[in-house]
Amino acid sequence: PDSDPLENFFGNQRTDELAEFARLLAKHPNKGNDEALANLAIARHPELPLMERFAACQEAFLTKQHTLRVRKASKTQAAKMGAEGESRFLSLHASLGQALLNTRDQLAAHETWYACAAWYRSGEYLLKHYQRFKSEQRLLDFTDLEWRTYRLLNHSDNALWVQYKLDQRIEHLLVDEFQDTNPTQWQLLQPLLQE
Repeated sequence: PDSDPLENFFGNQRTDELAEFARLLAKHPNKGNDEALANLAIARHPELPLMERFAACQEAFLTKQHTLRVRKASKTQAAKMGAEGESRFLSLHASLGQALLNTRDQLAAHETWYACAAWYRSGEYLLKHYQRFKSEQRLLDFTDLEWRTYRLLNHSDNALWVQYKLDQRIEHLLVDEFQDTNPTQWQLLQPLLQE
């Protein structure tokens, strides 16, 4: 959560690759390439906010559906860039596009983490408030009863004595409404079932 995907994306090597990609793209002007060049100029501007630069980079490399734009080899492109330049251009397009997609995934993961952390803090506060309310009203809910019984049977000073007394009085045990995914309920049953 402390890392910044945008800072990682715009590292020194990536900035150099974006500049090289823009130089090669400028050799093959057309409407789509000119729009991409304008976006790349914004993306490489060091004084703009990183999110604005990243959005411009996405415009240059990704479609509206956030998939990598298709760039293929062509005779015209090879004539303007040279065979080696075209090969490097396509390679840069693929690697920069993949880095963009990876960064989008990292940003989404960060957003999810921050949202979950906020929900967790809210839930924790709500539970504290609920526990305080129950305490003030001198109330117990079903979960409180389970937890106190678990502690009585497993961790109190008198746990063995309580188990002994229960064992003397109980011959058969019928368990109703048992939740097998509830670890507290398992821990409640185990001392009762032991010989």
